Amino acid sequence: MASIRKRKLPSGLCAWVVDFRDQNGGRRNKNFERKRDAESFLDEVKRQVRSGMFVTDDVSVTVANAAKRHLESAEILALEKGTQSQYEQHTRLYIQPLLGTVLLTHLGERQVYCFLDDVVEAASASMAKKVLSTLSRIIKSAQKRGYVGRNIIVDKGISAPRADAFVKRMPEKSELANLLAKSSGLTRVLLMTAMLTGMRQGELRALTWDDVCFDVNIIRVRKSGRHDGTVKGTKTPKGHRDIPISGELSRVLKEWKLSSPSGTKNLVFPNGRGNMEGASNIRNRIFIPAMNRIGLTMTKPNDDGGDTMSPAFRFHDLRHAAAALFIEQGMSAKRVQELMGHSSVQVTFDVYGYLFRDPDADAAAVDQISRSLTAGI
Repeated sequence: MASIRKRKLPSGLCAWVVDFRDQNGGRRNKNFERKRDAESFLDEVKRQVRSGMFVTDDVSVTVANAAKRHLESAEILALEKGTQSQYEQHTRLYIQPLLGTVLLTHLGERQVYCFLDDVVEAASASMAKKVLSTLSRIIKSAQKRGYVGRNIIVDKGISAPRADAFVKRMPEKSELANLLAKSSGLTRVLLMTAMLTGMRQGELRALTWDDVCFDVNIIRVRKSGRHDGTVKGTKTPKGHRDIPISGELSRVLKEWKLSSPSGTKNLVFPNGRGNMEGASNIRNRIFIPAMNRIGLTMTKPNDDGGDTMSPAFRFHDLRHAAAALFIEQGMSAKRVQELMGHSSVQVTFDVYGYLFRDPDADAAAVDQISRSLTAGI
């Protein structure tokens, strides 16, 4: 039997008391300032007791404790190092400082929304969405361990504030040409390879000289680089592909092979020690300086009181530029899908469909339709 009653406290204030029995028959009660909060709690308790999922405060844990156990679980340790690092950062920078001391059984909808507001203010709406996903994973893991009866995020349909839509910036031909003209050495050959093959950055980082077949002028893509410098498979099975390269790119790669840092890993674009170059180094030490040389960077104030230099478009947008160049040369959507390593041709159309349009052909087609309908009128 469960009930709600109004009670006068010794302080003179009134509280709404929820009396109920848990799934083991133990009597429980909890006080609330507002009747509607008490009613909401009672509805949820009834649901949890019926399903045998009700958890009392004395067997629950704090959000910080739950996060620690989650990060140490086999479920997380089986993930790639980059993903593990991302979850750890979300926990260390946001979840633990802002929610760490809260018992999971006390975590409410309003608290989560206030937490999201704090993350948006400290970082961005985009970051808030990622952190919310990590928090939901932590609570789900705690549910399995019997530390909380429900996942407040899932049950209440809590979502992060909507971030401004990312506007993709397609590099122009003149900008690509200028980038190559004002670059040399590793920077020039890396940028040229990215522009003319459409390879992902991870694929470029893991590329070895054994993958470059100069006799038939193709690059074989079979692997990609992880965050920690180890090698994994391509993003999808379709990522295994052979990409034709021009005679000019072949010549540039041959010249680079003679002067590139050597190492046991036989990488095409290694760091100075012959190991896999880090993604952040490619961005900060190679790509942004190259963009800055041709005036395609902007500065924004950062939290340290200084300025951060940002490129007008991303290194990944060189991949989009390659796709645009393939399409411009009249390659079919199916062939573009193969060269880009998309999982399906539908993905190719979703990303680059607008580039396959031919305004002149469209105009001629609708004129023909119009003539056929109005003939003889």
